[in-house]
Amino acid sequence: MMVAACQPVPRPFMPEEGIKGPKTLAPLVDGGGIVVLAVDNVPPPVSEALRRAMIDALAEQNIPAAASGSNVLSRFLTGTARTAPGPSAAGAKTVEVTWDLADRAGRKLGAGTARMSVPPEMWATASHKALAPLADGAAPAIAALMQEPPETRVLQPSEIPLHVWPVAGAGRDGALALRLAMEAALGRRGFSVTETLSDNGLVIAGSVALGAVAGGKRPIAIEWTVLDGGGKELGKLDQKNAIPADALKEGWGPLAYLIAESAAGGVGALLTRLPARPAGAGS
Repeated sequence: MMVAACQPVPRPFMPEEGIKGPKTLAPLVDGGGIVVLAVDNVPPPVSEALRRAMIDALAEQNIPAAASGSNVLSRFLTGTARTAPGPSAAGAKTVEVTWDLADRAGRKLGAGTARMSVPPEMWATASHKALAPLADGAAPAIAALMQEPPETRVLQPSEIPLHVWPVAGAGRDGALALRLAMEAALGRRGFSVTETLSDNGLVIAGSVALGAVAGGKRPIAIEWTVLDGGGKELGKLDQKNAIPADALKEGWGPLAYLIAESAAGGVGALLTRLPARPAGAGS
């Protein structure tokens, strides 16, 4: 049995260098930044110019913002424009944009509004700098909403849905065996393991590298990476060992069990380092 063959190795497949996580694991004051979405009721070039103007305006308020990408703590900003004839006869129009801030579940958190008189030529060129007042006037109100602490609670690891991808580098049989073993090991520790990736879940991705046989042993290295739903890396776990040269002759089953049992504990330790999430984010 493979279990017996591996027993003399101290702490088989325990993480060699521990858990590695990027600095982004530390929670941001604003909770994860803002994704600025398209502005309604304006031509696409104007919408894009207003998005860029708002991203710049939020940066001036020390609020990270972007037009794409998100995590479980991100909030989302949507603009709605209204136009009316301007006070002069030169063809200018009065434009008012209401910027609505919402959380990931679509719950409205507040809004900011800005307006300005826009000459026809300015509307036609759609310069983000020329249209900046429609963002600058609302950005302080949006920034204030970001500084208000949301209702949060720390989710227990068992409340975070986990989806295990087939493991790369192990062939078809090994990929399936390691995936099933990891799912079972996480389940035994009380984690919520899902067959498909949920909106607010995390992904456990594994990869295997097998070395050349030397002295009757074959080195094996396994890397497990925890990702959010958008593919952003949250942390990494490395395992290394040497197995008998013919260890995989009869399949991955027993070896996959040992690997997953050791790695599942490390995954749990990593999850405890994740920042608090907004109430309802795990539902």
